[in-house]
Amino acid sequence: MKKSIALALLFVFVMPFAASQAFAAKETAQTGIVDAGNKLCPVSGDPVSGTNFVVYQGKRYGLCCPGCDKIFLSDPAKYLAKTKEPKADQSGIVDVGNKMCVIMSDQPVSGTSFVVYKGKRYGLCHNGDDKIFMRDPDKYVAQFEAREKAAASSAKPAPAVSKSKQMEKDMDQGSL
Repeated sequence: MKKSIALALLFVFVMPFAASQAFAAKETAQTGIVDAGNKLCPVSGDPVSGTNFVVYQGKRYGLCCPGCDKIFLSDPAKYLAKTKEPKADQSGIVDVGNKMCVIMSDQPVSGTSFVVYKGKRYGLCHNGDDKIFMRDPDKYVAQFEAREKAAASSAKPAPAVSKSKQMEKDMDQGSL
């Protein structure tokens, strides 16, 4: 009985994906439209839905929601610039290319200090910052991504955390 339920659930979740891949392949063959393969919406920066798309110059770009198509088409060059996703190096690690430190966002990266987390390389400003980062990596990644998203949408970025404020927080928590 459990196997039957598991197979039924697998079928329910895999079928839509397989069907969308088959549809995309058929559509490409019939129309010459090529899927851009973007994982993030060029308008919002959110993950693509898999059901919302816009076609521009022979490429189909994934979007997060139905409303992003009109926004994208209002200034395609602006949003196409956002679709340039970082490429992985030979080891499979993607350098996120941050110019400012992931921990202390008001400090530039050193160029020699970095940390790799979940297949992504984040630049840091000081040697030893990797230890601070690894105490709560999801927090620092979320803060970094929020700043990147804010900067991409021309909104006011999240407030920077200075080294002294960060050190005070760590000292209060007994981590230093």
